[in-house]
Amino acid sequence: DIVVATEDGQMIVYAVPGYLGLIDLFDAAFPLPNGTIPIQGVPTSLVIKGNFAIVSFYDSTSISIINYKTRMQIDEVNVGGQPKSIHVSPDGDYVVIVVTTEDPPSAYLSVIRSSNETATNWKRRRYVISELEEDTVWEPAPESIDINQNNLCAISMKNSIDRSIDLGAPELKELEKAFL
Repeated sequence: DIVVATEDGQMIVYAVPGYLGLIDLFDAAFPLPNGTIPIQGVPTSLVIKGNFAIVSFYDSTSISIINYKTRMQIDEVNVGGQPKSIHVSPDGDYVVIVVTTEDPPSAYLSVIRSSNETATNWKRRRYVISELEEDTVWEPAPESIDINQNNLCAISMKNSIDRSIDLGAPELKELEKAFL
């Protein structure tokens, strides 16, 4: 199960296979169930951005954008690989999805400019983090990412290659290269 509070703290949204559940916290002493929203698949990550729940799924190359207030799916976005985790920048202007592919093995970030509140025409960019040669033995998956108030996204890799991306700029900057 994945559990996330809404930005205003008035509701809990949780994801389980087959649906999103809503719990009203208007009176925190008496939380009340507030219904469910059907989803397809087993969720792997859930974030809240404004009125939207953004969900990734196991064995899917897409994320779903759902307006949890109207209980309607707004969009399904193919990110081209397995979405591993989803993150929202502190200012809410960017949604960052960590994506991996198996053939060929690679990892990249799908960055969505999400500054409008309607989830329409969100612009997406792709930043390649790592691509492997055929004889490479390590896995290119990011361990974790974090986004600061300046929209700088730091990426920690399993093989100790750390990188950063200025989400407002078009280039990937390498911070450190130290293979273990």
